[in-house]
Amino acid sequence: MNAVIIDFIAALVIVTLIGYEGVKITIDALQVLMDHSPKEMVDEVNGIVRSIEGVTEVHDIRVRRYDEALYIEMKVHIKPKMSVEEAHKISEAIEDEIKRRLGRERVIEALIHTEPEGPHR
Repeated sequence: MNAVIIDFIAALVIVTLIGYEGVKITIDALQVLMDHSPKEMVDEVNGIVRSIEGVTEVHDIRVRRYDEALYIEMKVHIKPKMSVEEAHKISEAIEDEIKRRLGRERVIEALIHTEPEGPHR
């Protein structure tokens, strides 16, 4: 084979690899900038929260990832007549379980907004 052809093929392979990696990096960066929550992480948090006694519903889960750090927020429904103290204990139990299962060093913050169960606007 001619050296020019070999050089051209090698350059084409290298350009393709660099282009592929560039597209992957761009997609990852755009997902972070657009506040995308990875579905598998949202599903995992959903399962953790639903396992906590006193939680009747969970929705609007957002998981933000910055490098390996996780910032999580959600809305959780509890019984309407529950005291503030009981609601706070459930929120603490949710945060503790999320940190235990996903890693205390990874979960920087878990923001839990409690709402009484039932219809909402």
